[in-house]
Amino acid sequence: MTKTDASEDWSVTALAQQNIDVSKRGKHIWKVRIDRGIYQMIGVASSTLDQNEFCNHANSVGWFFYTANSAVYHENKTVPYAPTGQLPEGTVIGIHLDLDERTLSFSVDDKMLGVAVKNLPLEKFPTLTLACCLYWSGTEVTIVE
Repeated sequence: MTKTDASEDWSVTALAQQNIDVSKRGKHIWKVRIDRGIYQMIGVASSTLDQNEFCNHANSVGWFFYTANSAVYHENKTVPYAPTGQLPEGTVIGIHLDLDERTLSFSVDDKMLGVAVKNLPLEKFPTLTLACCLYWSGTEVTIVE
């Protein structure tokens, strides 16, 4: 298990221990538990992500599920995604990256929410990683799988 927390007003972390080479295809699944706080953006990003760009919702290097409103964010767009509302502490978010189908999906406590992003432009990102933006000091998450 890998645990991370926000030590300042916001913090960006590449949570995965390794980058995913998208040319190898396949399916990748991570599970992240919300330990403390309710404002996290969890998803996948280019391994070259800019930490300042990442947390301002205008990021163009990744796709993220926002635990406060269950929407998906990318390139300054907010897309309503799941009717789960704000997710409480203890919730486990699944991040499902399918490089064969070029899709990204999420689950909440093992309940699949459906495909969030189709036709991922993998040619733009040779490597992807699990990433998280934590808002507010003391916010914590843990990779559980």
